[in-house]
Amino acid sequence: MKRLLLAFGLLAACKDGGILTETGNPELDGKMQLAAHTSDADAVALGTEGSAEVVVDSATVGLERLRLFQGQGCQTPAGSNFDVSVPDTLSLVGPPDTLGFSAQEGNFCRLHIKFSVAPELDDGTLEVSGTLDDHTSFRLHSKHVQQLELRSDTAFSFSAENSSFVLGFDAARWFEGIAWDQAEITDGIVIDADNNADLLSDIEAQFDKSLDLFADTNGNGLLDEDESETVLATSDTE
Repeated sequence: MKRLLLAFGLLAACKDGGILTETGNPELDGKMQLAAHTSDADAVALGTEGSAEVVVDSATVGLERLRLFQGQGCQTPAGSNFDVSVPDTLSLVGPPDTLGFSAQEGNFCRLHIKFSVAPELDDGTLEVSGTLDDHTSFRLHSKHVQQLELRSDTAFSFSAENSSFVLGFDAARWFEGIAWDQAEITDGIVIDADNNADLLSDIEAQFDKSLDLFADTNGNGLLDEDESETVLATSDTE
């Protein structure tokens, strides 16, 4: 009889499709998209979106881990953490892939993303290609391995009503202040450890500050203009 009552209690707790954790709190399914966007369309455009000083045709990252940290107060140490399922490599330009995760309902303050070297990227962590407004092509290859932390001053909620997010990579930030006129050109502009290394270092530093987390309020998997106005967490903590 006790077993029947226990089984009934578990079913009742999971009636909405949640998975019970060891503490008895159900986990909800969430989704996250990782995608490039631009905060300055005149400076940087993506794909065929239009003309700009820089047009990014492709951008691919190598990934190891993407982890959300729960916490009631953002000034206190992080609590429980939940991993988002990530592929080895992910394209940031074009239709975004939906990444799934399960987490307890509650407030979150931090997100960690760890990039990794990928064989598909010639043992790099980031590849970007595109053209400048004078039609000069460029290709960037980075082996910059790091873990970035996105922080929030105010906790953002994860619930059945708020379960979809977009991790945006602001391409306009990548090239902000970059001195393209100082680049050496050999069959386009090659930016890597052996070519235009100063540009590579500058872009890597800008890339690290370009990540922001947004709520995908309508669940369409895209960062809409009104959604981009509210940043939940950012890697630019300076």
